Amino acid sequence: MKIRLNIISFIFLLMFSSATLNAMSYAINKNFYNYNLIYAYGKIYRGDLRKLKNAYSRVPHNKQTIVVFNSGGGELQEGLKIGRFLKRHRIGAAVLKNGMCASSCALAFLGGRDLYGRKLMILPYGSKLGFHNFYYKDRSYVRTSVIEKDFGSIISYANEVNAPTSILAKMFNTKFTSMHWVNAHERKILGLKRGLPKVKLAINKKVINKNSYYFTQKQYVKNYLNKMNKIIQANRGIYFNNETAYNDAGYQSWLISNLKYIYVKSIKLVRTNKVVAKVIYTFRNGQRFCSKNNYYLTKNRYGWKIYAKTHKPCSRRYRHLLNKYASILP
Repeated sequence: MKIRLNIISFIFLLMFSSATLNAMSYAINKNFYNYNLIYAYGKIYRGDLRKLKNAYSRVPHNKQTIVVFNSGGGELQEGLKIGRFLKRHRIGAAVLKNGMCASSCALAFLGGRDLYGRKLMILPYGSKLGFHNFYYKDRSYVRTSVIEKDFGSIISYANEVNAPTSILAKMFNTKFTSMHWVNAHERKILGLKRGLPKVKLAINKKVINKNSYYFTQKQYVKNYLNKMNKIIQANRGIYFNNETAYNDAGYQSWLISNLKYIYVKSIKLVRTNKVVAKVIYTFRNGQRFCSKNNYYLTKNRYGWKIYAKTHKPCSRRYRHLLNKYASILP
C-alpha cells in the first residue's frame, strides 16, 4: 500500500509524542477574545480537509477564525488542500505555543489569511516551523510521473499562496531525513506574527478560556469613541454603559458645539487593562490636532469600562491645544 508522506515539514516526526502521531483531531473555541480558534493536532491523513470543513461550519463567520496547528505533517496533497481552504475562506494559521508544524502541515500553514485576504500566519515564541523535501515510504514503487505531478502541485500551490522562492529552495534542498527550521530572517520574509492572539490554551485536548467578556478592550474603546461621534453628529444625548459623565447635558452640549468629528487613526491593546489609541480631533472652528490616548479599563459583568484616561500630543505643535482641552476630550 502506497503511503504518500508530505512536503514542507516543520518538525521532525521522531520528536512527536504518541498522541501527536494519531490521526488529526480538532477542538473549537468560539470565544477567545475576538477570534474563533480551531485546534488541529496530529498527523495529516486523507479526509482531514472534510473534518476541518465540519469544524469550520460550527463557528460563527462574523469574526476571524484561526486554525492552530500542532502537527508533524502527513499526506502531501491533503496538506495542500487544507492550505487552499484556509486561503479561500480567509482563515488564519498559527502554531501552538511550544508546538510545531512540519512537512505538509507547514504547507497548509502558508495558506493562512485574515478577513481582508492578507497573510495571517502566527508563530509564537517557543514554537517551530520546519521544511524539508517530500518523500515516499517506498520510492521504488512510485512512478516518475507521480513525482513530477507532486512537484508541480507544490510549485502551483506556492504561487497561489505567494510563498517566497527562498523558502521553496530551502525545502527542496533539505533531505526528508532532516529538517530546516525557519530562522529569524525567514520569519520576516514570510511575514510571520508572534501574537494576535497568543495561542497557548490546548491543555489535555481541552480548550480553556478565562478571558471572555461581552466587550473586549479594543472593542470597548472603539465603541466609546464611535458613540462620542454619534453625540456630535446627531446633536442629541445617548446613554453609554454607566458612564454618567457622558450623559450630562452640559458635556454633550460642549461636544456638539465644539467638536466636529473624532477619527481613530490606530488602536492597540498593550496590556489586559490598557488600550492605546491615536485619535485626531477636528473642531468646528477649524482647529485639528492629534493625540495619543491611554485608556485604562476595568471589567464588570457587562464587559469593559474606562475608569481613567490620559492624553499626549502626537507632536510638539499640538501641545498648546491639547493642554487646553485634554481634561474634557473623550
